[in-house]
Amino acid sequence: MGSKVVILSDKEIEAARVRGREIADAPSAIEEVRTTQNRTLFLRFRNGTRLEIPLAAIEELSTATQEQMRGIVISPLRDSISVPRLDVDIYVPGLVSDVLNSNAARNFARLGGSKKTLEKRAAARANGRKGGRPKKTAPPAATRR
Repeated sequence: MGSKVVILSDKEIEAARVRGREIADAPSAIEEVRTTQNRTLFLRFRNGTRLEIPLAAIEELSTATQEQMRGIVISPLRDSISVPRLDVDIYVPGLVSDVLNSNAARNFARLGGSKKTLEKRAAARANGRKGGRPKKTAPPAATRR
C-alpha cells in the first residue's frame, strides 16, 4: 500500500485555521476537566462557567475508582470527554441534558447555536431579500363526502 500525498491550497489551510479558532473560542468549549476527591466530575468552560457533577449521577462513571478516572482527555472539538482507562466517551451537552433539567440543557445548547459567522449573516440577508421566512399555511380542510 502506497501513501498518498494531499496538497492543500493556502485558501484551504486558512479556512481550516479559521474553523479551529471558532472551535477554540466557542462559549461552550471545555477548558478543563478533572475529578475531585469527593467523587465529582469538575468541568470548566471557556466562558468561565464551572460545573460539578457527582460521578454517581453519571451512569458510565458511577462505579469508577479514582485510579480509573486518571487521564481524562478533552476532545479536539472541546465538546466531549474521554476516560481511556474505562473506554468511555461522553458528549458533554448530552451529559448536561441528562443531569440538569431540560431548560438548562436547552440554554447550554443555545450557546453553541448563538455563534455568529459571516456565512450566517450572508444567508440571513439573502433570505430577507427573498421576502424572509414563508408564511405558514393552514393545512387543507378535510373534504366530506
